[in-house]
Amino acid sequence: MATYTKMTDAQWALIKKLLPYQTGKGRRYQDLRRKTNGIFYVLKVGCRWRDLPCYYGDDSSVHRWFQHLIATGTIEKIFTTLLQTLDEQGKLDWSSAKLDGSFAPAKGGASKSPTVTKVRALRSIWSATVTDCHSPT
Repeated sequence: MATYTKMTDAQWALIKKLLPYQTGKGRRYQDLRRKTNGIFYVLKVGCRWRDLPCYYGDDSSVHRWFQHLIATGTIEKIFTTLLQTLDEQGKLDWSSAKLDGSFAPAKGGASKSPTVTKVRALRSIWSATVTDCHSPT
């Protein structure tokens, strides 16, 4: 089973400035770092949302936050920023790539592979990114 290490203060500083600012009425966002760590935990470990440890907050609340980040395009901004940072630090090897089996066609030449949802594609990308971002240097 994959392990997860919470993001460092430096990583949080990069991500925090990309998060959407709350405007209008309604309850204020609660502990965004904890929720964001919860998102990374699910993406890295691969557990179901309802199996999210309670330390990260209510599973449905963390999932709603994840859906909000997807809808606003923030997840892509975070991903791009993390990739740029890792590239600047020389931690990316662009000569190799990881392929998730869900993107490969079925054996026997199936006529059509299932449509890959945006969330599923991001989950595959995030898994590799979170691993690289949290690996010790």
